[in-house]
Order: sequence, then structure tokens, then C-alpha cells
Amino acid sequence: MRCRLCGDSHIEIIHKGTRDRNDVDVMRCQKCGLVFLSKIETSNTYYEDGDMRADMGFLEWRTVTKADDERRFLHFKEAMKGRAVMDFGCGNGQFLDMAKRGAETAGIVGVEKDSEARNFIRSEGIECYGDISQVPAQHKYDIIFMFHVIEHLAEPEICLGGVKRCLSPEGNIIIETPNADDALLSMYGSKAFADFTYWSPHIYLYNEETLAKVVERAGMKVVEMKQYQRYPLANHLRWLAKGMPGGGVEDYQDLNIESLNKSYAEVLGQKKACDTIICTVRL
Repeated sequence: MRCRLCGDSHIEIIHKGTRDRNDVDVMRCQKCGLVFLSKIETSNTYYEDGDMRADMGFLEWRTVTKADDERRFLHFKEAMKGRAVMDFGCGNGQFLDMAKRGAETAGIVGVEKDSEARNFIRSEGIECYGDISQVPAQHKYDIIFMFHVIEHLAEPEICLGGVKRCLSPEGNIIIETPNADDALLSMYGSKAFADFTYWSPHIYLYNEETLAKVVERAGMKVVEMKQYQRYPLANHLRWLAKGMPGGGVEDYQDLNIESLNKSYAEVLGQKKACDTIICTVRL
């Protein structure tokens, strides 16, 4: 087996199986550090039919993603003002709906394979395509968001090439993705977290270096790479003490202090060990 990014043959197994597949192992390239699955088992129909969200209803799905959607909307609200915006892999469309209502954009559009989500988004008056190839060639966008999408792509460089075609000359692509060097893995070695977080739809997990290499191979350049910590210290304490997901805030409420969480996130950021990477890309 060779690394799908650098082609090197020095590959190690870092986790046997994923949380949903015993026959898919998690590999890491010893040369470039890319984390990837031993085989790709997800298909387009997996996303088109809504299988990724299993039995979760549409409105429940929006409830689950609301905090992240609001966080992203508030962070990028001013940047979107007067700009043409695309959300590639827009999921349930809640972020786009927020942008439509409150960001004063020059137009918004989504791209989403989930057919139920696509129909719902269209019912809210937002254009939504099933594939990037369906976006008219003359339509260009100033900001293209890719929130937790790139880790699902079997051919990320090819897909980024399609997204690049839709980007205006001075536009930005914003990529948000889980960090392969998450502290729970790289610093604490939490087996429970590893058992949970490695998942067959996440074909690749990137750190800053491997994500930058994919972007460069797609013919674009990274202009900013930021570490972001979505989950508080209490969440990490719960994983380490109880080996369980779920936030952890209720178990360690006395430690759920904004200043403490901010300081903890800053330390993780310095070590490039936050749970999330946010990367800004240009042509």
C-alpha cells in the first residue's frame, strides 16, 4: 500500500477498524503524516439517500447542527456582506438560511447530495445543486465554504478543482475540517476517543501540513491556516475520565469557564492540537 498523497510506501496501521466497520483500518503515512482509511466504502448513494444521518429526521438534524451553524454565521457575517456565497456540502442548509436572512449577501447557493435536504433548501427559496458540475460556468462566487466536507472526499484534489472553477478571481475558499492531530489523539492517546472518532465516511483526516499539500496539488494556495477548538476542556475531561462523548459540560460544570476554555484552546492551538482546522484558500 502507498500513501494516497505523497506515494510513499512506509505506511502504519494506527487503529484497527472504525466505529462502524471492523474491516476498514486507519492508516498513517510515516513520511507526510496523512491519515487515511485502508479502503473506501462509502458511495454517492450513501449521501444522496441520507444514510449518513441514519434515522435522524430533518428538523432534528438542524437542532444538532444549530450551535455550529450559528458560530459560523456570526464569524463570517460581515465577510459575506455584499458577496456572492456558496456553501459546498451544505448539509441541511441551516447556515445558508441564516445567511439569507441576516448577512446581506449578493446571492447564495448550496451544493448538497442529500436529496431530501436539497428539496428542503429549495423550499426556503435558496438554489441548491446536487453536484458542483451542475453550477453554471458563468456563475462565480466570492466565498465558497466547505464545512466538514473535505474529509469525506475520495478524490479531494479533483473535487477542489471543480470548486475552484466556481471561485471568483479574488475569492476565498474556507475549509473547516477535523484535525488529525486532535489533542485527544496526539497528546492524550485516548483509546475511547479513537474508537469513536475514526469513522468510515471520513476517508481522510488532515493536519495543517497534509491539508496544505492537498490544496497546493489542486493548484491553489493557502493564505491562512488556523487552529480552532470547538469543544471545551470539560469535554476532554469527560473523554479521559469516562471514555464517553456528549460534551462533558454537565459533569464538570465548575470548570466550564469561558476564560479557562479560551486559555486551554490557546495552548492546544500553539501545539497544533485543536480539534478543528480552518483554512483559507485562494487561486
